[in-house]
Amino acid sequence: MTTMKSINVLIIYTYINLVTASDAPKLIIYKNYYLQSEGTKFRVLCSIQRGSTPLSFQWLKNREQLTNSRYKIETNDDLSILTIDKITKSDSTNYTCVVSNTYGTDSQTVVLDVKVPPTWLKEPQDIRVKSGDDVVVECIADGLPKPTVKWISSKGKVIPGEVLNLANFKVGSSEAYECIADNGIGDSLKKSINVFFSVPAKFDEKYSVQQVKRGESARLKCNATGDHPVTIKWTKDNAKLEKIGSHNFEIIESITDYGLVSELLLRITQRTDGAIYKCEAENTHGKDERTIKLVVLEIPGPPKTVHVKEVWSRTASIVWSAPYSGNSPISKYTIQYWRHQSAPHRLNEFTVSSTQTSALIKDLSPGLSYEMTVVGENEVGRGEAADTVKFTTGEEEPSAPPNDISVEGKGPTTIRITWRAPPKEHWNGVIKGYYVGYRKARETNHPFTLKLVESKPNQKSAESESYEYFLRDLVKGNEYAIVVKAYNSAGSGPQSHEMFAHTFDGDLPPAQLLSAMESTNTLITVRWHQKDIRESQTPTQSFTLHYQREGESKWKEVPISSLVTPAPITEGSALASYNYNLENLESGIQYRLFVTAVNRYGFSDPSNVVIARTDGGDIKVLESEIFNQFFNDGPYYLQPSFTIPLLSAVVIIIIVIISAFVCVRRINRERAAAEGFIMDSATLHKQLAGQMGTTPRYMDFDKPSGKPLMMTEAGNAYPTPYATIPMGGLDGCQFQTHPSMMKNSHIYDHPQLYPVMAQ
Repeated sequence: MTTMKSINVLIIYTYINLVTASDAPKLIIYKNYYLQSEGTKFRVLCSIQRGSTPLSFQWLKNREQLTNSRYKIETNDDLSILTIDKITKSDSTNYTCVVSNTYGTDSQTVVLDVKVPPTWLKEPQDIRVKSGDDVVVECIADGLPKPTVKWISSKGKVIPGEVLNLANFKVGSSEAYECIADNGIGDSLKKSINVFFSVPAKFDEKYSVQQVKRGESARLKCNATGDHPVTIKWTKDNAKLEKIGSHNFEIIESITDYGLVSELLLRITQRTDGAIYKCEAENTHGKDERTIKLVVLEIPGPPKTVHVKEVWSRTASIVWSAPYSGNSPISKYTIQYWRHQSAPHRLNEFTVSSTQTSALIKDLSPGLSYEMTVVGENEVGRGEAADTVKFTTGEEEPSAPPNDISVEGKGPTTIRITWRAPPKEHWNGVIKGYYVGYRKARETNHPFTLKLVESKPNQKSAESESYEYFLRDLVKGNEYAIVVKAYNSAGSGPQSHEMFAHTFDGDLPPAQLLSAMESTNTLITVRWHQKDIRESQTPTQSFTLHYQREGESKWKEVPISSLVTPAPITEGSALASYNYNLENLESGIQYRLFVTAVNRYGFSDPSNVVIARTDGGDIKVLESEIFNQFFNDGPYYLQPSFTIPLLSAVVIIIIVIISAFVCVRRINRERAAAEGFIMDSATLHKQLAGQMGTTPRYMDFDKPSGKPLMMTEAGNAYPTPYATIPMGGLDGCQFQTHPSMMKNSHIYDHPQLYPVMAQ
């Protein structure tokens, strides 16, 4: 009804225009597009907006005039209506209304689309394909609107599009797919198909390189796809590896949906495990091969042919050859070096780049022995060190003077000098000895007179050892300036500051001769007298008795300041003797005793050592017996020089026989006693040195002397603090003149060693 009213209004409007106008026609279409379902009625109105009559209408379908009786056309003077009672899919097209008069022509087009549910144009079917073939399956449908097509696998995977590319989905021996076409009109189209795959054994990755550190485990993996059953075989450098029969590796296999995974497990890798491994997969459809190169990384080997090319005093040039790299590029070399002497020493090291095979070791100390080695390093770690190489730097002159220099007068013509070596770092080599220079203090324009003192050889603690030297034959009562400097094979170092010391204006007391008179359970009576008739210009002020208990290392002292001087030893003798009772001793204990005399210049040389026991046993005199007392240390009229000429006048033949007997006996006794006395008295020497503040005195031969002259070849020290060496030997049984025959002589100026009787 509404449509008819609209048509009437349009007719009236058109009529008015025709009455009032006379021009070309102008069409108006109510609707340009129609979308209708199949079987419904389609109607379209075509009328003029203006134009002179008479008018002529015409309908076209796809630019062709409608002739089919299915199409109804109703035409009036100013409009035309096209009607299709039941539209079909074939009616979907363009329809054009054309009007014309004597002034012109006009046209309008409308579109009719008929909704059509999807239908198959190409329906998919089951298919069998071989892996590797490029095979596609099409699923094509038609309809209006155009249907959308998709594939759904049996595993739920959605694949859009009309074409299923099977080359991309080789995932199993068979699989189902469903194609669905839908455009929203009616029911969608669905079709399921089965795709059967024939998959040969295959590796996706053909070649790989795998690295592992030596000592760690390695797992080589081969993942083969293909139809079951699939087998995999392993080879190492073309040699077959069995699953059973080796403790170093294990082959582990696991079946998957797509094929087989085989793993070769190397438990602890060694250098020999670095090789080419191959795994070959095979099934009924084919076979394939995969190659794995296993690289075993390890620390570098030791550098080769390491040697020192040149050595200077503070620098050394070293050279080496590149080592085995450990299958990893060497990143750097580390040079390690340390002092060889008195190990251990601090390790020094520095690095150089991997492109270098030589280096310069700097900041060394002169005259020292060093050890060095070279170590390579890569990403795994620091490698093995090369064999150590020893070298010694060239020497330079010592760069510091000796330490702890001390000088003091020790007699009217003797000065004692002590010092320690310079600090070890300033030796610049091996200290071979020292120069001791001296001159009178007032003679500043005179050069120093030098004495050469050799160093103590092979002393591990030479730096802390003290040295002692006695300057002799000096002028009495004078001040001397003294310097000391060290030297090595390169030359002498700087001298010390000047030290000053005076020689004494007077003499020290003479040594005493000690004997033991008797002993009781708690008392020992000792007697002593001056060994010779030498008279000191400085009176003796007191005596000191030293005694040591058996089993103890410490010596005790008894100062004796007032003694009653008894009569001389014999009538007419100038030598007075002294007695003293050492009381409050332990019963049945052995004691060692000696005595020293004291004046204002110091202590005398010690007397001989006496051994006595408090239980009244035998008393032993270490340094004299009756023979020695009377023929060496007794009064002058009992000396051989006095008695033998008198006796020879009476019985010349008897004297010759006795002299020969005495000579032989004396030689044997002195040799045996000297050895035993020196060895038994080492402890005494150390105690006296600490208690009396004195040290052994040396004889000055004015030639190099690297060890104390009082030291024996066996390394034993003379026991007394002032011991020296004999002035002469016993060749031909000719005795040296005893110092007791030299007036005003002293042991500092005339060294001596008294004979010792064997115990």
